[in-house]
Amino acid sequence: MWEALFLALSLSLPAKFIRRAVDRRSKEK
Repeated sequence: MWEALFLALSLSLPAKFIRRAVDRRSKEK
């Protein structure tokens, strides 16, 4: 169970970071 939880966290955190980066790029354009 811990492994699955850690995996979900490690995947969800980068996803949020990527979304912010994409938003900045779209705003610049």
